[in-house]
Amino acid sequence: TKSTRKVIIFCISRDKKNIEFAPESDAHANDNWADFCGALPGDECRYAIYDFPSEREGMEYHNLIFVTWSPDNCSAMKKMLYSSSKEAFKKKLDGITCEVSGHEQSDLAYEDVLEKIRRVKPESS
Repeated sequence: TKSTRKVIIFCISRDKKNIEFAPESDAHANDNWADFCGALPGDECRYAIYDFPSEREGMEYHNLIFVTWSPDNCSAMKKMLYSSSKEAFKKKLDGITCEVSGHEQSDLAYEDVLEKIRRVKPESS
């Protein structure tokens, strides 16, 4: 069956051996883009997959966005860990339309993400 979640948020486990669902993932599973961005921790890195809807020529499209969140307040060690793990994790994901990286909330502006999606060939829903 098709999932109705809009977002899944991931973190690296405490033992640094696995990528797992972040504690806040379920609480924000159906957030709109602004609420999702606001829920990202200010001092912890995260990965996320967001089902970002868009419209083109009257057709609705669903775009899976891979989000890398690495806030300025996060330690350099954690930033390096997330950076070095990103490509291996991304390779295991299917259907990603594009990638968005953020270090502060303004990096994830809705209009900027929408413009990035529009430059990619859409997949109809």
